[in-house]
Amino acid sequence: MLVDELGESVTITGLDHVVLVADDVDETLGWYVTVLGARVLDLAEWRRGDAEHPVLHFGSFKINVHAADGDLAPRAALARPGTLDLCFVWSGDVDAARRQLTEHGAAIEFGPVAQPGARGDGTSVYTRDPNGNLVELICYPDPA
Repeated sequence: MLVDELGESVTITGLDHVVLVADDVDETLGWYVTVLGARVLDLAEWRRGDAEHPVLHFGSFKINVHAADGDLAPRAALARPGTLDLCFVWSGDVDAARRQLTEHGAAIEFGPVAQPGARGDGTSVYTRDPNGNLVELICYPDPA
């Protein structure tokens, strides 16, 4: 058990955000909006120079999008496009996930395949975003 300086128990309670490095920020934002339904925040501010980066927002978490040729710090030691392997929970079944991807021109790279996830056993399909990042959509069975 971890404790803070006051002797209180502390723990990680969730994942807040990840950073995606993009060759082409606009193409990346468009793909995540069109294919996965993200909302874009801070885009106008970023274009004006009033925000460090645009944000892809998915409900309770976000993805900060950094330009590959940018100089934001601090950053990962190897901050390059195509180095992420992301897994998103899809609320429907795997056939709907597959249709969503293919209807928007995203090729299925692998799956459907049974996959253990953070919430238990699911079924996943995989594609790639415009930067070459592996994007997995995992579907969990309806608990009902």
